[in-house]
Amino acid sequence: MKYAKLLQLAGKKEQAPSLAPLKWSRVEKERMDQGLCVGCGLQPAGQTSYLCPVCESRDTMAGIQAEINAVKQQIFKK
Repeated sequence: MKYAKLLQLAGKKEQAPSLAPLKWSRVEKERMDQGLCVGCGLQPAGQTSYLCPVCESRDTMAGIQAEINAVKQQIFKK
């Protein structure tokens, strides 16, 4: 699940974001049944998550902060 969608859900319900989406698509359900990552479908999912470590690291606060810092550095170098 995308981080933006988690924020959107959190804003509507005024609750902390959850990893459980309201509805799983057919493809996501098939991936979960096979034990694959819901995000990419290529790697096995972790035992405590529906995402593989690569997909899981994309939407963490630390990852987002790193992307912001990289963009800042690119802007200030020009």
